[in-house]
Amino acid sequence: MDADTPEVVAHHEAGHACAAILRGGASITSIHLDPVRPGYGMTHMRAKAYADGGFIAWAGCWAEARYRWGDRPLDQDDDDGLEFVDHVQGVLLEQPGDRADVIEQEENFARLAAMAPGDEIDVRAATIATYQVWHIELEQAWPAMQRVAELLLAGATVTDAQVRALVDTAVEAN
Repeated sequence: MDADTPEVVAHHEAGHACAAILRGGASITSIHLDPVRPGYGMTHMRAKAYADGGFIAWAGCWAEARYRWGDRPLDQDDDDGLEFVDHVQGVLLEQPGDRADVIEQEENFARLAAMAPGDEIDVRAATIATYQVWHIELEQAWPAMQRVAELLLAGATVTDAQVRALVDTAVEAN
């Protein structure tokens, strides 16, 4: 599947938007697919300092990979022997802005670990555990991401209130 298709971009942006709402520290000001530059989109938000930029950035990549993964069970390998998380990391490598936010989050883990008194904290294990929690949160919101992407592809203006309602419904259903 071509990374520049409107469907892929719509899911990527929907991932950012839904993740921002999941964490409660942001409001969506606009989400759009760029009509001039196919393959580009943008999610704008107002976020508080604690809004978890790494999670929001990773969520766009996660949603793009999730869309590409299709209906295959997430706990199975693909035809090349890759796991779903390998696909998320692949998308992350293609997205320098998102990657920078995720790396900043990882560096924050390392700084916090260095300040922790007593036993050393395994930063790699903590990072992997964080990604596992993020995956669970995002899978719960996947139906909301799919609907936001559908709305974007239909040319609709997607509002903060719509994203909130879709995320709330998806999370309550799980």
